Amino acid sequence: MPTESIKTAMASLFDALAPLVPLKENNEVKSIWVKIPREEISDYGSYEELKEWGEVATYEEFIEN
Repeated sequence: MPTESIKTAMASLFDALAPLVPLKENNEVKSIWVKIPREEISDYGSYEELKEWGEVATYEEFIEN
C-alpha cells in the first residue's frame, strides 16, 4: 500500500502529465516510464510469507520480483 509521501509525489506527477497530448491510437492513454532504484529486498516482505501466500514459487522469483 502506498505511503502518504508516495501518494503526494504521484499526484504531482499526474498533474505534470495532464497537459500532454494523448496518444493517437487511444485518446485515453498516456505512457511514461519512471526508473526508481529498489530498496533492500527485506522491504518487500518475507520470502516465506510470499511463498505461503502463493505470490512466488522460488527464492529466485522472489529476488527477481
